[in-house]
Amino acid sequence: MQQTTSAASRPGARRDEGRILTTLLWLGLILLAAFFIHWRLKSAYSATYSYYRWDEFGPVPGWDALMLTLRWPMRIVGGLGGLLLIAVELRAGTVTNSLHRALASRRGAAILVGLVALASGSYYLLPGQIALSSDALGYTGYAYLARQSLQLGQWPIWSNFAAMGTPLLQFYGFYPALAGLVGLAQPDMFEATKFLEL
Repeated sequence: MQQTTSAASRPGARRDEGRILTTLLWLGLILLAAFFIHWRLKSAYSATYSYYRWDEFGPVPGWDALMLTLRWPMRIVGGLGGLLLIAVELRAGTVTNSLHRALASRRGAAILVGLVALASGSYYLLPGQIALSSDALGYTGYAYLARQSLQLGQWPIWSNFAAMGTPLLQFYGFYPALAGLVGLAQPDMFEATKFLEL
């Protein structure tokens, strides 16, 4: 009788453990999302390598000081979120199983791809220059030259701006030409470039 009761209780115990692990998985994801949002907001005004001179555009908003003050607590929050995901994965493969379930359907795969695109593209929603990428200024410079060519009624394939000239399509393909087209409607080339990236 005791063995029957013990055997019957095992599936229930597994279900309870599964619920706990799923709850911990979501908690870890929420903590990592909070860290990511904080990092994005902080990098708008307090990036380590910033090409943006905020003193030219008015005072830095007060909330930036709060973001800077919270940087270490939020790093701890992000670390805890990562440790939770590692723990539930090592315990029962919860992260892997959740990804398999999400990717098993088109809707789940589309949601995951959309979240990744939103996370990676959220940088372009920030104010100012696109400065975190090493080629960011090159993108904008070539886009500006392409816009200038279009305004002069020329094909945006070559520029005489530097040295003996430079091919606009050599390094970035048709990207400068497309950004130049957007730049015809948006005078600020940084904003035009970010719009195209989105």
